[in-house]
Amino acid sequence: MLLRARRLIGRLLVFLPSFLLFERAHTDHPSPRLHATSYLDGLRGLASLIVAVCHYTEDNHDYFVPSWGLNEKTSSILQLPFIRVIYSGRPMVHIFFIISGIVLSQKPIQAIYAHDIERCQSILASSAFRRPIRLFGPCIVSTFLVLVLSYAGYLYHPLPTLSEQFEDWGAALLHGITWPWSWDFDLAPAYDIHLWTVPIEFIHSMMLFMVVLVLSPMRRMIRLSGLLFIMLYCLACGRWAAFEFLGGCLITEIQFWQAARQPNLSKATEFVPIPRPSISSYVMTTIHVALVLFWWFIAGWPNENAARTPGIMFFVDRTPEPFASVEVDERRPQKFWFCLSALGLIWTISQARVLQKLLEGALAQHLGRMSYALYIVHGPVLNMMQRGVMGHVGALAEGTTERDDFVPGVTATGIKGLIGTESPSQQILAWILGLVVMGPIVAWAADVFWQAVDLPIMEAARRIEGWCSEK
Repeated sequence: MLLRARRLIGRLLVFLPSFLLFERAHTDHPSPRLHATSYLDGLRGLASLIVAVCHYTEDNHDYFVPSWGLNEKTSSILQLPFIRVIYSGRPMVHIFFIISGIVLSQKPIQAIYAHDIERCQSILASSAFRRPIRLFGPCIVSTFLVLVLSYAGYLYHPLPTLSEQFEDWGAALLHGITWPWSWDFDLAPAYDIHLWTVPIEFIHSMMLFMVVLVLSPMRRMIRLSGLLFIMLYCLACGRWAAFEFLGGCLITEIQFWQAARQPNLSKATEFVPIPRPSISSYVMTTIHVALVLFWWFIAGWPNENAARTPGIMFFVDRTPEPFASVEVDERRPQKFWFCLSALGLIWTISQARVLQKLLEGALAQHLGRMSYALYIVHGPVLNMMQRGVMGHVGALAEGTTERDDFVPGVTATGIKGLIGTESPSQQILAWILGLVVMGPIVAWAADVFWQAVDLPIMEAARRIEGWCSEK
């Protein structure tokens, strides 16, 4: 009886935020130790947080979407270049993909530098087997929960029958969330539109494994030259996601090459991101600062009217084909510059220990561990409550009831009704209060999903692979 009670309590504890469970977190589950790429986990966590803030802002505060100076009324300080990055979600997707390229290629390239090609191939096979389970498993669970909430009337518009709802969900899974054949096109899948990146992540993971497999037996310079050639070919074809995954692989190659050239290392296979600049440190630091500032400015690229935005219009005019063409996708030019700037940013961070330390703090690391869960759940959780929490401003009735043009008054509700949105200061205050109210709820939901769904699915992927593999 006591054992059952302890098990029940253990299962219920998953609904508490992990960072509040001090004893459990530090005794039963000690904090993971930092490793060579922990800073990438922190960067991915911050990027996921910015994506969540982006969708909150675009859904509830559309007056912040235009560039500064392009509003019909007075613009807000949040819309200024560099500052607007805090809610610019689109460039964060490109950071995700480059980080994936680094992380997925690290172990196989480490095996290559150890001259163990057989181990490299084994790692690639294992990664390819577990990748669809890792990516699609949490999405299947999350969208099933959305299905339940939708049919119960808490989200979106339920279909007439449960069988129709399941059929619609199955179609969304097959032709949207797990559909890899469009490569880098936004499929806007039903049940969670933000999962459009997941099939892109999957197909380019498979492509990366194939490229590393093909290049693995080759000499270092041929391997690097081949990788760079494929990257440039993908960019010339407009395949921005392929360029980013392979760009992450290139960063990994360069880091191992740098580590191998360090005379104080006994093993060339130790992944130590120690920079070895061939020019003066002053010039190298200047380059790093320039690359960070370049990304920081480009990351504020607006969703609309980029050609009218000061500074950004300079880059729009210099976008090469096929990215310059906007007939198919009006946001195509930004993807070219997001590619280059994100690659420069992450390469800079990989070379600058001071930047890595900023991303290795406890909060950034926790965000990194639950980054995928945060990315998956923030949309449905926000959609369940943001309309009621944010509300709308009130309006007086216009005209008289005797006339056909009578417009009834609107009662003020929620945070917007309380604060108002007429002036920039009111808009900023409403934006902050919305984050304060809904942010902790989104964080709690992401933490619970990470513990209850994401971690068990990762463990299940390992177990399934072990069961399927020959001993």
